[in-house]
Amino acid sequence: SFFTKDCKKRALQILTSPRTNTTPNKVIILPNSQVALNVSKVLSQANTRVAIASSTSIKDLTRTQSKHHEPVNAGVYTIPCGGCDKIYVGETARNLDTRLNEHIYACRNDNLNNACVQHRNSTNHLMEFRDAQLVIKETNFRRRKCLESALIAVSNTIKQNNGSFTISEVLARILLKTVNPAIT
Repeated sequence: SFFTKDCKKRALQILTSPRTNTTPNKVIILPNSQVALNVSKVLSQANTRVAIASSTSIKDLTRTQSKHHEPVNAGVYTIPCGGCDKIYVGETARNLDTRLNEHIYACRNDNLNNACVQHRNSTNHLMEFRDAQLVIKETNFRRRKCLESALIAVSNTIKQNNGSFTISEVLARILLKTVNPAIT
């Protein structure tokens, strides 16, 4: 490469010129590579110090390491009711298990803001959290919200809100068919 040729050319010029003192008077910083190591040997003979740049920065050394997370399965999910044919439709940006644990916690603590709790209290039916499914994988927030609203529009859901968008059943079926033909 040009960089390597230029370094070799400069090293030869330095080597062939007469030396006046033995202490290095120049410092060159090179990126960490095998070429840099080879060039540094030549340049050190030519009264030039070579500093090899580290690929690790101070920022990298001081930053706390994030925990290894399992891949996020963001999307739209369903939870069937164990006492009737209705389902709960929801969306999450996190793993489904994390969101399901929140629903279970809401049921355990009788959180009346949760649609699953409201359904249980009004019908005496329990939601089948073990049978919950991520039916559409979607990481984009707006698309996920739109697909959740579409699935609510075409499904026999427990009493819950309509989602973030009001979508007709016809449009909802078209949207869902483009994402997951098995749904409609």
